Amino acid sequence: NIVFMGMGEPFDNLEAVLRSVELLTDPHAFGFAPTRITVSTVGVADKLTTFFAGTRAELAISLNAPDDARRDHIMPINRRFDLAALRDALLAAMPAGRRVLFQYALFDGFNDSLADAELLADYVAPVRCRVNVIPANPGPDPSLVAPPPERVDAFVAHLRARGVTALVRRPRGRDIGGACGQLAGRARLVTLRSPGDRSPQASS
Repeated sequence: NIVFMGMGEPFDNLEAVLRSVELLTDPHAFGFAPTRITVSTVGVADKLTTFFAGTRAELAISLNAPDDARRDHIMPINRRFDLAALRDALLAAMPAGRRVLFQYALFDGFNDSLADAELLADYVAPVRCRVNVIPANPGPDPSLVAPPPERVDAFVAHLRARGVTALVRRPRGRDIGGACGQLAGRARLVTLRSPGDRSPQASS
């Protein structure tokens, strides 16, 4: 599988992304099936029509919060395209038969209650979709951690009880700091160090 994610917002360079997907799916080039390629976006709603018109690749949208107040706090794009605008644009642009993947990073005490699961289920109900629940990986901010496993399970069970196709993404690369959300955090920490700094504080 090929995923466009984590190297910048793909929809900010959508023309080039679509050209690369076209090459990757060309049977005379790499020959990947479009369903083996996923393009992930934070929700640049005004590019959705262009995306769906240009490719059969899968689309993933990062939600990460069930309401605008909290999504504003962690995803600045929400101040430009709020949740209602994003969903309206998605429903208008998505062709019949297509499905979208919603990504939902789960943070302890922030967006992980059963009430949050209920809000999320309400939000995705009109959309042909599945939801990937992603327990947060450890990063530079100690306040942003995953909920206990039993709360993750309860959150997913509530979504499923509402008829939502929901899966928990199993972490890969967490032990080497290479899992989802960890590489960017590590890069930010490294930039704070001067080239000659070898103090324990700087390397911790």
